[in-house]
Amino acid sequence: MLLLSDILHQMHWVVIVVACLLCVMAATGSRKRCAVLLAAYLIFILYMTLMGERGTEPGLKLKLFWSYKRFFRNAILRKEILNNIWLFVPVGSMLYRLLPKWYVVLISPVMSMFIEVMQYVMKTGLFEFDDMVSNSLGGLIGMLVCMGIRRVME
Repeated sequence: MLLLSDILHQMHWVVIVVACLLCVMAATGSRKRCAVLLAAYLIFILYMTLMGERGTEPGLKLKLFWSYKRFFRNAILRKEILNNIWLFVPVGSMLYRLLPKWYVVLISPVMSMFIEVMQYVMKTGLFEFDDMVSNSLGGLIGMLVCMGIRRVME
């Protein structure tokens, strides 16, 4: 039986395709549909990061950019970084449709910090500054993608 976590960690093209589809849906849909989509997607993120099996020992990794320094040498870390970025790309797109753009730059890191703190408190994962950087970058990319799609549509 193929589990959702298996798809996300082994079939990375699915993550990219779904993220792109969600960005297009956010950019082209109504604000109401975007709000519903954001709520559902946030539930999905919380499930995957707090409830899903990740195989990561709980703890703290407070050294900034430690994983980025190993990006080209370690395929597992590379996949984790890219997954963390892609995870928040749809969030940035959806937030951009619902809020002024400077809020997206603030809310994505706050959401990511909340998830990291909860992972630490619930002992379901590793609290990492690098994850917050990746998620924040994903939110920013999502906002820019949505802006681009909306401009093309005008």
